Amino acid sequence: MRDAVLPTMEPLFLAHDGDRFASFGCKTCHGPTARERDYAMPCPDLPTLYPTGSKEQMETVEQHREMATFMFQKVTPTMRNLLHLPAYDEATGEGFSCFYCHPRGEPGG
Repeated sequence: MRDAVLPTMEPLFLAHDGDRFASFGCKTCHGPTARERDYAMPCPDLPTLYPTGSKEQMETVEQHREMATFMFQKVTPTMRNLLHLPAYDEATGEGFSCFYCHPRGEPGG
């Protein structure tokens, strides 16, 4: 991961917000408890996200539109390709999605 993901993702994050991601590294995505969790994902330290169309998901996108757009248009497809995973298929619920990295929240919960 360090040899493929880091050199590919770091420039994307730095271009998006160089100040916020100036110290981009493994812990950016895997969190401060990465070693203790053997770098397992999803990472409990990342923001919880909600299923598409839920009230919570719409609120998150509205509050963090720039980051949501960046993640959806740049991060998700790039990570999917790096991991050689298929795109998320809403009909089957399988494939790479935001929930590969982020905890999944239950709407209304």
